[in-house]
Amino acid sequence: MILFAYVSENIERIRREVKMGVIPLSVLIQWEVYARFDYYIKAGNSKTMAVFYVAEDYRKSEREVYRIIKKMQSDESVNNKLQ
Repeated sequence: MILFAYVSENIERIRREVKMGVIPLSVLIQWEVYARFDYYIKAGNSKTMAVFYVAEDYRKSEREVYRIIKKMQSDESVNNKLQ
C-alpha cells in the first residue's frame, strides 16, 4: 500500500493524532499536495504541468513537489514514513 492510500483511508485518525502531536503536521500537508497533484492529473494535465500548478498553489518549488510525490507513492513501510 502506498503512503497516499494509507493516509486517505485513515485521514480522520491521522488528523486527530496531528492535533495531539503524535504525527507531524507535514504528513497532512504532503497528503494535500499529492491529492492536488492527483486532481490535476485526472483533469488531463501532463505530469510536468500538474507539478507546476501544485507548486504555484502551495508556494513550493517544483523540486519539493516532486520529492513529495515520490514519497507519497513509495511502497516502503508506512509506519516509518509517518515519523
